[in-house]
Amino acid sequence: MSLSLQQSPTVLFHRNYVNLINGTEFGENSVSVSSDGTSSYKADIHLASINISEVLTTHSKEGEVVNYSFDVFQSNSHTSFDWDGKTLKIDSKQGKKSLPFPASQMPKVWFANYIGGVFNSFSSLDWKQDQSQMTFSTFLVDGQGLNPLTVQKISSHSYKVGNEVLMASGYKVSIAGISASLYFGPKGHFVGELVPSQNYEILESGVTGLFDDPIAKYPELSQSKYDVQTIKKLVCVTRDGTKLVASAVLPTKPGKWPIILERTPYGRAASLTDGMFYAPRGYAVIVQDVRGTGDSGGKFDPFINEEKDGYDTVQWAAHLPFSDGKVGMIGGSYLGAVQWQAAVTKPPALKCIVPEVSPPDAFHNFPYEYGVFMLYPSLWWGNIVKGKNADLQLISSTPKDPKGLLELPLTKVPKATLGVEIPFFKDWLSRDGLDQWKGFDFEKDLLKSKIPALQISGWWDGDGIGTDLHWLKMRAAGRKNQWLIEGPWVHAFDRTTIVDDQNYGPGSIIDLDPIDLRFFDHYLKGKHDGWLKQPKVRYFVMGQNQWHIAQDFPDPAAKSSMLYLNKGHNLEAKPGHGSESYRYDPSKDTSLHEVGRNPLITSGALHCNLPGLGKGLYFESKPFAKSQIIEGPYHVNLWVKINRPSADLFVYLVKIWANHKIEVIDVPGKLNLSYAKTLQHPSNVRPGVVYHVSLFPWMSAVEFKKGQKLALIVTSSEFPMMARNLNTGQPILTGTKMEPVKVTLLYGKDNPSSFSFYKMAP
Repeated sequence: MSLSLQQSPTVLFHRNYVNLINGTEFGENSVSVSSDGTSSYKADIHLASINISEVLTTHSKEGEVVNYSFDVFQSNSHTSFDWDGKTLKIDSKQGKKSLPFPASQMPKVWFANYIGGVFNSFSSLDWKQDQSQMTFSTFLVDGQGLNPLTVQKISSHSYKVGNEVLMASGYKVSIAGISASLYFGPKGHFVGELVPSQNYEILESGVTGLFDDPIAKYPELSQSKYDVQTIKKLVCVTRDGTKLVASAVLPTKPGKWPIILERTPYGRAASLTDGMFYAPRGYAVIVQDVRGTGDSGGKFDPFINEEKDGYDTVQWAAHLPFSDGKVGMIGGSYLGAVQWQAAVTKPPALKCIVPEVSPPDAFHNFPYEYGVFMLYPSLWWGNIVKGKNADLQLISSTPKDPKGLLELPLTKVPKATLGVEIPFFKDWLSRDGLDQWKGFDFEKDLLKSKIPALQISGWWDGDGIGTDLHWLKMRAAGRKNQWLIEGPWVHAFDRTTIVDDQNYGPGSIIDLDPIDLRFFDHYLKGKHDGWLKQPKVRYFVMGQNQWHIAQDFPDPAAKSSMLYLNKGHNLEAKPGHGSESYRYDPSKDTSLHEVGRNPLITSGALHCNLPGLGKGLYFESKPFAKSQIIEGPYHVNLWVKINRPSADLFVYLVKIWANHKIEVIDVPGKLNLSYAKTLQHPSNVRPGVVYHVSLFPWMSAVEFKKGQKLALIVTSSEFPMMARNLNTGQPILTGTKMEPVKVTLLYGKDNPSSFSFYKMAP
């Protein structure tokens, strides 16, 4: 009788990595590869109150992954993914499901947000130095799906391990629109990743000198020199006794620091990463759960309480023991709107704000835009924040039953589409005039704010009209303490060069951190850092794909221009004479093709035939004799009549190429004709009566080449993004009856329908 011993697999490869945000370590991860084809990846992330653990195990044969398991542990929840080569099984708090996923679809290259070791799979690629760019299919571990990956060789970079100096090969990669730089050591193993737009790094343990601190280039700015601490719970008691809970990141060194405040409905932990940038530089960052969310008390009625709560929070923060009494604010989207809502109440301690991708009030963008109800965006956003704790995993979710968007009255849509109710959805529909949105009607009070503001947005930002309106109103009032940055970006600004089918190039991403820091250093610390010499406006010209610097917007070099709607579908320099009509039927407007797209990503380069924008009318200019830059603000005056009590108008601006394809160049202007007189409340129009109305397509800046034409398209639907106008004049809360409408546009000397804009030479 003989005994045989089974030999344990040999560890062939093991590496440890650290995760950093703004240069501060917040997690670690590792990879181990064994001789039996098993690879084990682990990540542990600890950031303030955020704790995430991930374990990925893969099994390979002849270099091909044949099965894997991936477990994510976060905030007492566990999600598991198991793939057996045929089927992907997912088990989460939302339930269990199985998806077909044959092995033939699994690529060799893997990508992950936190697990640096997975990037060693890139060693399987055939790096061809004679090609400037390559495209591969990659498996995104976090998203559990396939994505195209573009790779481009960049300069090598030196790094140190102890006293030894080595060289790392560099590659710029882009996945899901996010760009990162990956570096591999002399033997081909992964040593580091840098994601500039997120201030995020992964480094092999012991590696130094691979990435430079970008702020170090500006010695006049506050440099990172303090260790930091986190205070997990601070309580602000508002004037009505409600307790609002916040966390803070600040230097460990005793002292009094200027405050940078953020107020959020998305859970304060997610925004504490900003503290890792500012606190080491001598600021105290406070992030607060707004009323009715997270750990804060009260009822969450979106946007309604933020004026009073904002004032109370600013003054409370200014009197904390570690505060020097000066407060600034920063943040995007909801976190941008609350800055303006606080600013118009004039809290003495608030010295400056940085509102990013900030919406205006309830009837200029969200949930209504000039009386048109945002259907799918309201449903999508409401689903994320419907509970006390926002569920950010629902950002990429799609409706269970898109056909539910066709339900009437609209109060039925959440249940029919999502299978759940949204607590405030009915309230939004019942508040069908701006006079019912007290607290979220701050546009009328905007000029009460006299503090400096650095406004940041994108031409394709779904809330971009907020920045447009705020900039133009402050500019018209002669305010000199306002600054503007407009990129070719969506709502997730300054992260991707790609919008739809358009790539604006690597130069479209800029480093905002030094700009923001310089602003705060000047106004909160009183540093002589040259802020007042900064350009008032930085804006990106699409088509030309270049940044322009100006002292105003529209650019002082641009001249005001006007074209008139005329017969024959023409835009001409002089008014003509005539009218044209089209018919819109909401009962037949049932296309759901946009469902599943993030509703805050508007279309940046929609190329299609003219009928693709729906039934309506279009008017085009003559071909440009030479290249021109066209920029906003845009203003469309129309003389219109309809044969029903109500109808919606949408105005698109497009570029017509020589091959007759069209490119949308901005977000359309909108108007529900029931709000033509005032946004305060609806008032049905008189059928057959001619009305003069104004629409405001969102601002942009676009270069038109010689031979290209400018066109204006008027239509009556943007469903399912915007709710259908039933044309019958019934209240949006209860309306169910639909009727087709005939829309007639008039033009000529007595009815000079026109389009005004600005233009200049490139």
